[in-house]
Amino acid sequence: MSQPTAWDGQEATAATALRQAVKPDHQARFSAIVGCIVAVCAKYLAPLGDEYAALGQLLAALCCQEGSPVVEGRAKPESWAAGILWTIGSVNFLSDRSFQPTMTGKELAAACGVSEATMQARCRDIRDGLDIQQLDPRWTLPSRIGDNPMTWMFETNGIILDFRDAPRDVQAEAYEAGLIPYIPADGAAPPAEANPLATVLRRYASSPLTADEAPQPTPAYQIKITLRDVQPTVWRRLRVPDCALDELHDVLQLAMGWEDCHLHEFAAGKRRFLANGVEDFDLGSPSEPEDEVWLSDLVAAGTKKLTYMYDFGDGWGHDIKIEKTFPASEDLSVVCLAGAGACPPEDCGGPWGYMEFVEAINNPQHERHDELREWWPDDWDPNCFEIDKLNESLEGFWQG
Repeated sequence: MSQPTAWDGQEATAATALRQAVKPDHQARFSAIVGCIVAVCAKYLAPLGDEYAALGQLLAALCCQEGSPVVEGRAKPESWAAGILWTIGSVNFLSDRSFQPTMTGKELAAACGVSEATMQARCRDIRDGLDIQQLDPRWTLPSRIGDNPMTWMFETNGIILDFRDAPRDVQAEAYEAGLIPYIPADGAAPPAEANPLATVLRRYASSPLTADEAPQPTPAYQIKITLRDVQPTVWRRLRVPDCALDELHDVLQLAMGWEDCHLHEFAAGKRRFLANGVEDFDLGSPSEPEDEVWLSDLVAAGTKKLTYMYDFGDGWGHDIKIEKTFPASEDLSVVCLAGAGACPPEDCGGPWGYMEFVEAINNPQHERHDELREWWPDDWDPNCFEIDKLNESLEGFWQG
């Protein structure tokens, strides 16, 4: 995408300039994404909603280019809107409560109407495609750009220097070249413009997400998940695209039927993987962040089996077998291929409590039958598994 001359704000409004940067075939998708971005920013991201919306619209325009998965794929516009806002939010510490506004990933995904796993996947596509890093000055909010140390750093002869320490004439040259937002030697930052969109458009200095830079096709895996120590047997066979373990956790919760109310852990041999923020009690081997380990990493290391523990109190252990690797493709769908057994109720006491639960609920003579039937549906069947219903829930899980 070439930078439109209208982006200087003199020949057209900033919003019109953005529309001109997107081909007519992609205008409807661009408008849908921007509509979601603007609505979420206005409702949830005050007092900096206008700045988040401005950066979001620019990023949407860069993403809505020929060959980009944003316009070539089937994902809902809301999923890309969520990914765009989370990308910008990650640069600007949106989840850090010492900054305002603040939203968690779960809150932002819900505001956009998509799952958190979907939002994270779209965010990863955008970050990788546009090489967006933490503290990236290009995607820092206008009001915070002067406080970002990366704004002022430059390299010369292999040495990293700070423009704020350079002579004024050097600062002036850097400013004229668009390398820094203002001249520090002249004092504080100039007052913010009334139109944040015009500000961020002038900052534009990034390559678009083109077909050559778009994420490459990824492999998919056939996995079988079996819940330990329960009768009737509960298991699912899934086809899942390559993903990080935190995303696999979201898939397993939905596929098995859990409610994601408790802590969890993955393990492969002596390696343990925990969610961010979960305390490691050092059970003999150090843990690794689950969002940094992908299925493909484990397969490449020779891993064929994983364990997944959900609810450390009740102790729901799952065996995960990696049965097959599918060739790389652009298909990001999650599909249940087969399965059996209903998911046990949350907080029923683990496998042994569940065995008593099944016996009691199916035996009118059991001393706990009436008690349990008061809070559990009369038609509940431990053998029931509706694969079509599950696949309806999984449809578009990754893609929004």
